[in-house]
Amino acid sequence: MSALRQVESLLPELTRSEKTELLRMVVQDLDDSYPGLESNPSVCGGAYVRSHRFEIEDQILVNEST
Repeated sequence: MSALRQVESLLPELTRSEKTELLRMVVQDLDDSYPGLESNPSVCGGAYVRSHRFEIEDQILVNEST
């Protein structure tokens, strides 16, 4: 039996809370996010990092070489 079929057969046995946790784990796995980090709409730091990634990496290299 494939892993997907095993999960599918277990779904009816899971509580709503367990299904929510399973969904969170799947989304986290697909999103390549880091455990413990959460999105907060009032904090926009991630947008800056995404749009200035190379500039930030260059500055880190400059700082580490001094």
